[in-house]
Amino acid sequence: MHIYLFIDLYIKYPHCITGLIIRFGFGSASGIHVKDAVAFLLPFYEEANDRTRESAHGIVREALTVDPQQTVDFLRAKKPELARKLAIRAVRL
Repeated sequence: MHIYLFIDLYIKYPHCITGLIIRFGFGSASGIHVKDAVAFLLPFYEEANDRTRESAHGIVREALTVDPQQTVDFLRAKKPELARKLAIRAVRL
């Protein structure tokens, strides 16, 4: 998926991107790769808009399910505090 289309869709319809990823996953079927999606959505992870923030959380959860090691490694490099919080939460579950 072309990144500009992804950005446009996410801004207008964040829940649709989450649905696309949940339905088709990451990779060639959706055209969205784990690392690209996580990198793109990090600024939205603490967004004030509930719908946008929840969609970002949903994509991170899906990325952790599909490729936990790549997702955690990427988060540790880019947002260490977020990676730490997710690790604490994972231990509680």
